[in-house]
Amino acid sequence: MMAGKMRAAALCCLLIVLLSGQQQEATALFDFCKCYRDCYSDCREQQHHPRWLCQLRCLDDCSTTASASAGDCHGICRPLSFCGTAANGAADVDACMEDCTNNLGAYAPTTANLN
Repeated sequence: MMAGKMRAAALCCLLIVLLSGQQQEATALFDFCKCYRDCYSDCREQQHHPRWLCQLRCLDDCSTTASASAGDCHGICRPLSFCGTAANGAADVDACMEDCTNNLGAYAPTTANLN
């Protein structure tokens, strides 16, 4: 009987630890998206910069991790979809990828640059 209570208590502790980690990740994503949406709308509407420049700037300004490289179009365009700033859904993300590749693609790191 005592072993059953210990097992139940251990399971509860494990569940609490697992859920708290998910809560922290959700909070971090929420904070990033709030920062990104505010930055992006200011950059586009107030400063009238092109979409690709605003995405790069806001990703860099709002990210707590390493900055995206200039040629990392997937990393630059990804926040459009999960932060809700894509005006036309997938079509806007595709347009972002095209703009990014056309404007920044020459700066993408290649094996030739690394050797």
